[in-house]
Amino acid sequence: MNKNYIILFILIIIPIAINPYPWPISPFNTQHPITATLGEYRPPYGSLGKHFHWGVDIGESAGVSVFSVKSGVIEGKGNEYVIIDNYRYVHITPKVNIGDSVIAFVDTIGIIKDIGTPGSAGDHLHFAEGMGGISNRVNPLRTGGLTPYADNAMPAVYGGNNYRFYRHGENNIIASPLYGKVDILTKAKDAQSNNGSPIVGVYRIGYQVNDEAGKTILPYTENIKFDNVNGILDSVYGSESDISNYYYWVTNALSANNCYRYWNTKLKSGQNWNGVDAIINSDAEYPDGEYRVWVLAYDIKGNGGDTLNQHGAEYKDIILDNFLPEISNIFGCYKKGFSIRYSEVMNYNSAMNIANYTLSKAGSFTPIYIDYITQDKFDPQVFHIITSQEMGYIDYNLSLNNVKDFGKKRGLTPNFPYFSSSTLI
Repeated sequence: MNKNYIILFILIIIPIAINPYPWPISPFNTQHPITATLGEYRPPYGSLGKHFHWGVDIGESAGVSVFSVKSGVIEGKGNEYVIIDNYRYVHITPKVNIGDSVIAFVDTIGIIKDIGTPGSAGDHLHFAEGMGGISNRVNPLRTGGLTPYADNAMPAVYGGNNYRFYRHGENNIIASPLYGKVDILTKAKDAQSNNGSPIVGVYRIGYQVNDEAGKTILPYTENIKFDNVNGILDSVYGSESDISNYYYWVTNALSANNCYRYWNTKLKSGQNWNGVDAIINSDAEYPDGEYRVWVLAYDIKGNGGDTLNQHGAEYKDIILDNFLPEISNIFGCYKKGFSIRYSEVMNYNSAMNIANYTLSKAGSFTPIYIDYITQDKFDPQVFHIITSQEMGYIDYNLSLNNVKDFGKKRGLTPNFPYFSSSTLI
């Protein structure tokens, strides 16, 4: 008996949730121009402060009749809006009163007001689905919403000064090399085909990181997706955003909680995005080196995110510099010298600069003069240090001063403990 009730419930509910509906403007089964999308940045308007755009704009001329997409009773009415069931029709002159019954696609509920030239800021019907609070607004362009709806225009992500890195939680732009927790801010837009606007907000946006060989190190990470507008505006949009320029905090999330996120370039391997930092380079999820950071934007039909043709995709090449250079091994004792292996490829000129090394006997501050340094012909991580005097079987201290690995520019000064020439291999 209970199973029968469950099956009946599913059969009734699912059609309501997924059935698409025609357009609220005649001809009803023909697509009309979309001039703004759900989730766009909006500056203060009337009594509203800055806010998300809570629906879609359908660009039509003043005087065009507007119809309800669902039969029902007029539940709300203002100077320029009407509410019927789960739908709100805005920027219209109402032709109905609260309590009136209307038949979908038959009864005119209002006509579009004259507010300017047709377009994103001109004559249009603002159509919103989902009442009872902003968190309940859903995207009318989704599958199961307005139909027919097609779009083959490509989103765009801007490069140059419109693609920037920031220290997390700060307003200071930072340049490569990057380190620590980083925020990414990027200008992006979508466009609408079928006579729609060439500038609308994107449906979703995220980022991924590839190493210098092209291997994906951080898979595509997306926390901004406008299925709804249940989030904090400032966590999604940068301060330069306005009605037609959209700057997205790509590393943040469209969420009411835990929305101010970041890319931790110093993350320990195997940790979640907000996990602990690595202590040494070899334990890092993103070891120091060269990377390509892609920002990918998509529309609701899946257009964009094309790194091959750079449609809805833009990148910046950066260097990560989080860790001190490491000597992973000291070996090859000679009468007048020894060899060292770094944990990563070193900057050739810096690693061969004699002034960067200090060698002394353990317990003594008297330096041992280094005659010259050579890089191994077959292994660029290995350098041979030749001294001017013979090294006996005693302990030595080796210090590095301002040694920089490949791409490092921060002038870090790591020091290493003593080693014994008698244990060298």
